Amino acid sequence: MGWGHGCVDDTVMLALQAKVKHLCLFHHDPDHDDEKIDRFVKHARQIVRKRKGKMKVDAAREGMTIQLGGKS
Repeated sequence: MGWGHGCVDDTVMLALQAKVKHLCLFHHDPDHDDEKIDRFVKHARQIVRKRKGKMKVDAAREGMTIQLGGKS
């Protein structure tokens, strides 16, 4: 509340409710290194498994592209 972004748990739960197929997590804090982002992704994937979801969770990365509207 008051920060303009959500925590991983809330983000994953909202994405599951919205039936998102592929969630890419990121963070703007320069003090968050790759290992911390990897822990976010691992935690998010655990939530998805616990909820028996099929959503794919990855970390966004520089240069990453995602094609929308096509078949994967």
